[in-house]
Amino acid sequence: MKKYKIFISGVQKELKEERRAVKDFILADPLLSEYFDVFLFEDSPAKSKSAKRAYLEEVGKSDIYIGLLGSKYGSTGKGKVSPTEVEFREAKVKHKEILIYIKGQNTVDKDRETGMQKLIKEIKDSKAGYSYRRFESVAELADLVYESLIAFLKEKGEIGRAGFDQRICEGATFSDIDDAKVRWFLKVARTKRNFPLGLDSSIKDVFTHLKLLRDSKLINAAILLFSKNPRKFFDQAKIKCVQLPSTEVVKPFSSYHIYEEENLFE
Repeated sequence: MKKYKIFISGVQKELKEERRAVKDFILADPLLSEYFDVFLFEDSPAKSKSAKRAYLEEVGKSDIYIGLLGSKYGSTGKGKVSPTEVEFREAKVKHKEILIYIKGQNTVDKDRETGMQKLIKEIKDSKAGYSYRRFESVAELADLVYESLIAFLKEKGEIGRAGFDQRICEGATFSDIDDAKVRWFLKVARTKRNFPLGLDSSIKDVFTHLKLLRDSKLINAAILLFSKNPRKFFDQAKIKCVQLPSTEVVKPFSSYHIYEEENLFE
C-alpha cells in the first residue's frame, strides 16, 4: 500500500509544540498512520549538506505540505526570506498538496511580523486557491488536520465513506464490548423495531446480524457503538456539541461540551 509523505513547515521556536503535536497525532492515529509518513526537520539526523538544501529536498519528496503559520516570520536576517516561506514556495513550484493552518483569528493578523502578514495575505487571496484553516489550540489543530487528510484520502480513492467503519479494529476483543449496552440495544430494538434476535442472544450472534464482524473480528463500527472505552482504540473518537447564540457561528459559544469517553449510543 502506498504511503503518502507529509512535510511539516513552520517557525520551529514559536510553533515547536504544534509541529510535534501534528506529527505525533498522525502517527498515533490507526487510520492515518496506515497511509502517511511525516517528516519533521528536528527529527532528522545530522547531515553534511546545508539545512536549506536538506529541507528543500524533503519538500520535493513529499506529497503534502502542511504549513503552520503564527506571529513570527522566522527570517534569519534583514532582507532574507524565512525558511517557512522558502519551503512554501518550493511546495508551490513542485505542485504539492498545500494545507495551511493559521494560529489565531484574523483580528490578530495585523499584529504579526511584516513578513508573515504578507504571506498570510497572499494565502488568503481567493484567486490563489489555497486551502487554509484557523486554529486556537493544539486539539483544534489536530481535528482540522484529521479532516483535511481524510478528505485527501477520499479524493485519491484510498478510502470511501464507509471504509473506516468497516475496517477490522486491530487488538479489539469481545472483552472490550459493554455487555449491558448490547442488552439495552436488544431490548429497545425488539420493542421499537421488532428486532428478530432474543434478549439472551450472544454478542457474537448480535454482531453477526448487525454486520459488525469481519472474518469473525470486531470492526471499528462495533467499537464506536458498543465499546466500554472507544478512545482506547481511537483517540479522536469524541463528539463536540456547540450551542450558538444565533444562526451565525460566533464566539464565545453559549455552550460547548466535548464527550470523550462515551460510545455513540451514550
